[in-house]
Amino acid sequence: MSPAQLDTEWVPLDEVLGSPRPAVIVAADGSLPDDLPLRLTRTEDRRFELAGAEGASTSLTFGTEVSYASMQVIRDNDRTVLVATSTGVPAELDRTLTWLAADPERWPDLTGHVLFTTDGRDPVTLSDPRGDVLAAPEEGMSAPVVWTVVGVGVLVAVGVAGGTVLMVLRRNRQRPR
Repeated sequence: MSPAQLDTEWVPLDEVLGSPRPAVIVAADGSLPDDLPLRLTRTEDRRFELAGAEGASTSLTFGTEVSYASMQVIRDNDRTVLVATSTGVPAELDRTLTWLAADPERWPDLTGHVLFTTDGRDPVTLSDPRGDVLAAPEEGMSAPVVWTVVGVGVLVAVGVAGGTVLMVLRRNRQRPR
């Protein structure tokens, strides 16, 4: 989904947590450190908290106890981290990834901060409805649009420079010596 090649490297979780670089953390069994600031956390058997802007949160309560998988985007200082985890049901995380892979438009169409999957249901995206200071602003251009504009600008600049060089060469050939 990005024109830039990703340079992946497997590193220990402690190194990822201490690094300033973007990261993808996969903990299919749910074994994550308690101090990792996840957007969606289970606070009781049936209650979840969805973290939002400036410490605000939204509570979600299910009628029964729910096992789930999630893919969560979090901001940690100046970096973005994608955390893929589950509540001890790695098959749900696999099902989420299979669902994403089934349609090439699903990845770019995702919105929100959390992709939430529970048994027998398609994944849903969750986000704090009050907005979030950590999310990309709705105004302005998205990264793909910016890269497209930059790419077109570079092509135009190369075309203008190439055209100018050709015109100068033609003029020089036409002049008598």
